[in-house]
Amino acid sequence: MTPAPTLASLSTASSVAPGQFVTLTATIASTTTGTPMGTVTFYYGSRSIGTSTIGASGVAALTAHPLPVGRTNTFTASYGGTVDYLASTSPAVTVEVVPPGQTPVQ
Repeated sequence: MTPAPTLASLSTASSVAPGQFVTLTATIASTTTGTPMGTVTFYYGSRSIGTSTIGASGVAALTAHPLPVGRTNTFTASYGGTVDYLASTSPAVTVEVVPPGQTPVQ
């Protein structure tokens, strides 16, 4: 049997206040049938920042430490695949750290 293709997506707030933790939510879906299982690895740029197990709804989440101010903060989520499902990586998402006194955009 050929492994089913998957599609990884990643969501988070588009901006945060300085010192605020960031919750990353990855959704892994099969493009054919079923719900992929296994783990998702989250990346900050090219650096792995942790893994999370995919739940029954196809979602895995991770809370990242506060982000540095004045940098482009880019994240991706990567699903490693299984014998039944192919690996996939989400498009990158960027989180801005807003200056003190401004309201973050959710």
